[in-house]
Amino acid sequence: MEVLCGGGTCPVGGVGVYNPGFWGMDIRQRKIYKIVFYLRSLCSVNISVSLTSSDGLRTLAITNLIASARDVSNWTKMETLLEAEETNPNARLQLKTSKKGVMWIDQVSAIPLDTHKGHGFRNDLYEMIANIKPRFLRFPGGNFVGGDLLRNAFRGKDTVGPWEERP
Repeated sequence: MEVLCGGGTCPVGGVGVYNPGFWGMDIRQRKIYKIVFYLRSLCSVNISVSLTSSDGLRTLAITNLIASARDVSNWTKMETLLEAEETNPNARLQLKTSKKGVMWIDQVSAIPLDTHKGHGFRNDLYEMIANIKPRFLRFPGGNFVGGDLLRNAFRGKDTVGPWEERP
């Protein structure tokens, strides 16, 4: 994201990017969400991280992350927790700044804390599957397993471990 504020002053509220998830994020009041992303910049940063309504006008949760240029000159993992002040079934995650400069943002994730072992799986769905006691699960299923070519065929072992370290 390159922030080029005309005349040296950014618009009120700043500029940035947002992600609506898949057809909106279902944000629930009093739930806590872990926001994780990787950031790189050659200058210091001041980023507003928020969960908002789909039009960005109502803020459900917000915090600011500040880092010096030295701290983010290489890819740096940024983490914060946001507690939603209200419910919105069609929310989005926003990253904004009022500081002129260039920032690279990657691997953005927003996951509720109350998931199975904190991995992002809904507790109710995990329990239903566990109660069935399946002898195996087909993952990912469908015909994607073959891939278009052997070199890009699905590799199950590449889906294990911290997501930021996977190919």
